[in-house]
Amino acid sequence: MSSSPTVFRLFNKLPPEIRSQIWRASVPDHRIVPIKYQRNTCSYVPRIGPPAILQVNQESHQEGLAIYHDLRLEPVPVKDCYVDLTRDIVYLKTSVREDDIALLPVSNIGRRGRFASPPGRQIHASLPPMVEEPEEDEALPLLHSKIILYDLLNSVDGEAMLPNLHVNSGTWSAIWRYYRYRRHRLSVKVRHVVLVYERGSGPLCESLQLKPILGHDEVPAEERPPYYPYYGEDRIANKMSRSFRSNCMAINRKDQCNGLPLVLNITFEAKSLNRDERVD
Repeated sequence: MSSSPTVFRLFNKLPPEIRSQIWRASVPDHRIVPIKYQRNTCSYVPRIGPPAILQVNQESHQEGLAIYHDLRLEPVPVKDCYVDLTRDIVYLKTSVREDDIALLPVSNIGRRGRFASPPGRQIHASLPPMVEEPEEDEALPLLHSKIILYDLLNSVDGEAMLPNLHVNSGTWSAIWRYYRYRRHRLSVKVRHVVLVYERGSGPLCESLQLKPILGHDEVPAEERPPYYPYYGEDRIANKMSRSFRSNCMAINRKDQCNGLPLVLNITFEAKSLNRDERVD
């Protein structure tokens, strides 16, 4: 909405219910809300600013709070990260790896592949079966990737994100190990995983869109370019999707042979987020 004083004076003369309808009509149908997990504090931060409706004036802010809420993905809401999960897609990016010990002191290293909880975040011993119980007189061993999966499984918004999870490939590789290990004990299941590949160096904003990464055989022969800038990366992205899909099928076959239910009904898709393209 224009910042012209004349326009605002005319707008303020409208009945309150009309103003409310105008504010709500200004809300986008959907947004990509990128967030990042910080390893040093074991917390999440938004990578874009709050929706525009929350930043115009006090009236618009109140109307916006009736639509959006703070993202609840950890013990406290994520600061300045407002979402409406009925229309928005939360995309989680981290730099963690399955064996990530970059910011953990050597004194915290326990058994092979097990680490104490990073500083700044206390996880109590009364955790659900997702996390193995520690041995007696041993600090609770948690990797960053276990903390992320714990948050997704045990927060209101995390449970809403899980069925259609949008993450970068490194994040999924990290949490996949623990998810599949506890697959039969989890009440909330992952149904669809979108592996997001960021491209370009432009700023992140609400108008960014995710685009499917098609395999070479999915593009009609007459439309296949001999080469394009992200050809190699697209091949890797599709290979990752097929690899995870094959892994699920192999585990399901093993469960079937053991008389266990088939719970890994996960579909995978690769999409790109071009930060140099905006949709106005």
